[in-house]
Amino acid sequence: MYLFQTQYGVLTQVLPILVLVLMSLLSANFLNDSPYSLTRHGPYSVRRKTADIEVTYYVKEDFSKTYSGRIHHVERSVEEHFLQNLRTACIREKSHREGLMSKARYFGDRKLYEQAQSKTTPSCTKFNSYMENNR
Repeated sequence: MYLFQTQYGVLTQVLPILVLVLMSLLSANFLNDSPYSLTRHGPYSVRRKTADIEVTYYVKEDFSKTYSGRIHHVERSVEEHFLQNLRTACIREKSHREGLMSKARYFGDRKLYEQAQSKTTPSCTKFNSYMENNR
């Protein structure tokens, strides 16, 4: 009797995990591939540019046929994705520069401080340019 209760207890503990794993595997099969990629790789080999801000993106061979009538929506998503990536890179660049400046202040290193101040943030420049030109 005790052995049965132990096995049953283990089964009730493991069963929810097994169900979650099974659901995860099944749901992965039902997910659609993204209609685009910001980089050329795998099946995303056809180069395109968005109409509004001319962001380069890549699609599959059958994109025009598959997304006919919805290309504008895809392009809006491409631009949002692109700008979000730029914004994230900008934040990373600023954070790195500010970290160097803090380190320089902490150690009293004037040379490092000057290097940190002169460090450029190209993603911020590019992001700000897009935002100013597309208001």
